[in-house]
Amino acid sequence: SPQSALGGSVPAAKPPPNEKQVDRISVVRRFHVNMEAELHTITSKFDTMLMYRERLVTQQFRWMLGSIIFVYITLYPWCIRHESTAVLGFTTCGMAFVFYGLNAMTEQLEDPILHRGQGFNLMLTFRKLFEGIERDEKVRTLCERFLRDKYIHGEVL
Repeated sequence: SPQSALGGSVPAAKPPPNEKQVDRISVVRRFHVNMEAELHTITSKFDTMLMYRERLVTQQFRWMLGSIIFVYITLYPWCIRHESTAVLGFTTCGMAFVFYGLNAMTEQLEDPILHRGQGFNLMLTFRKLFEGIERDEKVRTLCERFLRDKYIHGEVL
């Protein structure tokens, strides 16, 4: 083997890699690039995700709002004096349904990430990533086969 200027032996030049090795390397590199992009997206959006999980108002504020609704509903019949007992009862119950319903609906709208069928699903994210990689690999194989068949038959593309 040839000697280098520093006295060590120089390894012989490697033959160029065949197509399968290059293909496998490019597939691994593509996989790593895709994984890096997905992980970067996950880590960069993590703060935004946590923001959606945090409650917009505190538990004390929710309790205060519920208390105000309760006090308003209970004091309403004493403010209206010229109605019958049945009308006041139905009106009070109707107002309670409306106000507590609106309160519950706004709480649900403030916290949409915890609904069923919504949210952040890491398994689904990776499954879609791998399906995309497999689809790309199948398309590449089909294109390669198509071009090889055309070349064997002597057709010009």
